[in-house]
Amino acid sequence: AMDWMQKECGVERFVLFGLCSGADDALAVAEQDARVVGISMIDGLGYRTKRFHWERFKLKYLPRMVTPAKWLALAKRNIRSKRVAPTLMNGEDIREFPPRDQAAQVLLRLLKRKVEFQLLYTGGVVDYYSYADQCWDMFSELDRRRYQPAVEIHHQPMSDHVLTLRSD
Repeated sequence: AMDWMQKECGVERFVLFGLCSGADDALAVAEQDARVVGISMIDGLGYRTKRFHWERFKLKYLPRMVTPAKWLALAKRNIRSKRVAPTLMNGEDIREFPPRDQAAQVLLRLLKRKVEFQLLYTGGVVDYYSYADQCWDMFSELDRRRYQPAVEIHHQPMSDHVLTLRSD
């Protein structure tokens, strides 16, 4: 597509967008093609940090513990689960991230090449991303003071994975 755009329209610089595994693909393409000057990623790379577990507990489990309706739903689900065939649970998919150190080196190479990043993490990936500054904690190699202008990170924990609400 970039070759066609360059040939037909004279476009020589590209900003790629990707959601989920599309974000992974955008990163891989940027690593291979110097025409990529920016990447906008929704729910891209994610690695658990020390702080991750506490933040996930606060976001995902604590609200359920204090809501009577959730306890009732859990009881009903446990009764029903004995009569229903098992199904694929949320989060049991085939997406795999590269080793964290390898991903960090890719990001550093792209940043040295002046590629800019816009990263958005939603509440739809609370199983691997649970707080606003987690990206900086995941990649300690990225000096926040140095790279913050080129790396813009947003965390929208109340948004779902595909941003279906108008407010998102």
